[in-house]
Amino acid sequence: MSSRHLATAAAALVVLAALTACSPSSAGTVVQTTAPTATPTATPTATDEPAEPITLPDYTCETLLPDVILDEFSKTKGFDLKDDFVDRMRALGSNLVTFVDEGGILCQWGTADKDGVSYGFSPISSDDSDAQRLALKTDGFTETANDYGVLVTNPDKDITDTYQFTDGYWFYASDGDFLTQVVENAYSSQ
Repeated sequence: MSSRHLATAAAALVVLAALTACSPSSAGTVVQTTAPTATPTATPTATDEPAEPITLPDYTCETLLPDVILDEFSKTKGFDLKDDFVDRMRALGSNLVTFVDEGGILCQWGTADKDGVSYGFSPISSDDSDAQRLALKTDGFTETANDYGVLVTNPDKDITDTYQFTDGYWFYASDGDFLTQVVENAYSSQ
């Protein structure tokens, strides 16, 4: 099975699981047809605290992935976690090693003769986030706001590297659909 098919199959399984968990009663929406009545606004008190930033746990190459994807990887003969991926990226001068240098992870699963899927996660300061996003935009990547922050994608359909910048963290995956599953798993596990 090719890495693209594996990533697509994994994404499909997670989407299917999410769809089967939906309740039919959540499909409708309520539209207010009368004018709202005035309600008093809350006055902040000394006990009102600003929201704390989300703190994600330290992840490993295995714990960052949803169980359904890990199960699929384990069922694919010869599809293993590549221990030399960080060293190969460092030798190439890739910015991906920043994930490890910032205290995070950078991982790749694949077979002996073929790279599969790669991904990374680490904390990132606001200044470093701005610098990484600027470097990616300079390389032609485009930005789109989403529920988690800013999604940065390569418009070249043959190079599907995708980044997600969130409040204090950034994620990377060699496939956009795979990245979605990784980010959703990270935030659902918090």
